[in-house]
Amino acid sequence: MNSERLQDLLAAVSALMVGSLGRLEMRLEAVARTTVEALEVERCWICRLEGEVLRTMAGVGMVLADPRHAPLPIGVGVVGRCAREGLTRRIDDVMKETDYYAATALTRSEIAVPIKDGARVVGVINVEANRIAAFGDAEQHVVEAVASLLGAHL
Repeated sequence: MNSERLQDLLAAVSALMVGSLGRLEMRLEAVARTTVEALEVERCWICRLEGEVLRTMAGVGMVLADPRHAPLPIGVGVVGRCAREGLTRRIDDVMKETDYYAATALTRSEIAVPIKDGARVVGVINVEANRIAAFGDAEQHVVEAVASLLGAHL
């Protein structure tokens, strides 16, 4: 992703989060869709950390992206590990990852980024693709930048 497209994405996310689109969940849904389109991947979901579970707020393209889905314990999967450790997890091939929790059989690569308010983890943004090694340094930078814009809103 070139720097102009990155700036466009970040401007769109900023506008969505401070805009008047409605409830927080509606704005996060728009952020997830915008992120999927910008990265040309299949899935994204945004969850909030509530004690020992991650509760889905919004998402695109997978069961866990549905806010009606049961919360995910932070002891489970790449997303849970991201929340526990507060560190980005970029997985080139989820089939080789011991922490991987299969939410959809099509996923081959994943990036999970903690959403922080200051130093405190308040959620995770998770992006998945159907191809191996879909995420490089540029894509990681993009998702981390989006996560940094979400922290104060969760």
